[in-house]
Amino acid sequence: MEHILHIWNMLLNIISLFTGFVCFALGLFFLSSKGNNSRINFYFKLILTLFGFIRFEFALETLGIISTPFSPLRSRTSFALFLAPVFYLFFDKLYRQEAPAKKDLLYFIPTILTILLIDFSLSFDLNTYKYVTSINYLLYFLSILFLSHHYLMKRKFNSQKTKYLQSIKFWAIINIFLLTSIMFIGVYLLFIIEDRYQVMQQFYKYSSFTWLFIIYYLFKNPFIIFGERYLINNIQISKKEDFKIWELKALKGIEKKDLSIYRNCKENIAAIILEISKLEHNEAIISKETLKIDYLARTIKIPKSHMEFIFKYHCYYSVNDYINLVKIKYVLRLLDSRYLDNKTINSLTEKALFTSRTAFFINFKKFVGVPITTYLNKIEACPERYLPYVYK
Repeated sequence: MEHILHIWNMLLNIISLFTGFVCFALGLFFLSSKGNNSRINFYFKLILTLFGFIRFEFALETLGIISTPFSPLRSRTSFALFLAPVFYLFFDKLYRQEAPAKKDLLYFIPTILTILLIDFSLSFDLNTYKYVTSINYLLYFLSILFLSHHYLMKRKFNSQKTKYLQSIKFWAIINIFLLTSIMFIGVYLLFIIEDRYQVMQQFYKYSSFTWLFIIYYLFKNPFIIFGERYLINNIQISKKEDFKIWELKALKGIEKKDLSIYRNCKENIAAIILEISKLEHNEAIISKETLKIDYLARTIKIPKSHMEFIFKYHCYYSVNDYINLVKIKYVLRLLDSRYLDNKTINSLTEKALFTSRTAFFINFKKFVGVPITTYLNKIEACPERYLPYVYK
């Protein structure tokens, strides 16, 4: 039994070492790289890097690979107070979808003053240090809970902001759980005298699974990592029925008469395009509804004028061409699923909500570039069967 426990502890230490290395490497990669990675929450990069490094170092020490810790967060424990404002700013930027700003430095001033008071005050005894540190952690923790409640539960935003916050709600809860465990252990270590090293060992071992889940969840949900713009740019999967429809940047200069609408909807443009793109791929909807401006505005719950602005400045197609293109994309998906194996061209036309076979054949050739018979032959769907119906 003792031998099995030894193997299990060794395995946990190796997992902790691996987790620390992955977090640290990812953090450094995100901090040093540009492009899409530059849009990742800066403070999450810091959290990944710092906690990855600390965990990696502690695992090396536990496994006997190093004998003395070299991290300033371990050798000068007051520096750990900086983690509290970093976590607060992580949640703040997550909810607001904002980049780091100079004003963020203000959040570190109380922590800097506290560290100076702890390290250089002659009248500062150990008990005072414990209580000041605990109060500092608690105040930031309560501030994060209040911030999360304010954004995720209580405050009413416009529909697009609300959808974004709902999408990152689980991600926020995961990180609040992680922060709670870190804060609890941190405060607990301040007040116990014996077995501190053993408590830290157990914490690092078993919290590895939380960090592994966080990394897994990140890569399963790139929207969390890169934000709405990344998702918009990759919403169109690499299949033959996909066409470049939307552009986040205005395709032409905004006319003076449209500037007031632009000011009202500019913060939600990416979110609106994302919602339209989702509707384009929702077969239950496009088989029953034509995606006209009125329907889109009503479904997404934005003013019709905002939807008209999006089509005017961010869509590569006119409204009518867009409507027909969505139908043709749906037709291509049906053809790929062998819809015509037991259905007719007339049925396909009706399924895609075209008013006639003529309109269907004209738009198919317009967007795909070849008549439907040529396309069917290309995908080996026995086009001879449909020749009598093809518009010429």
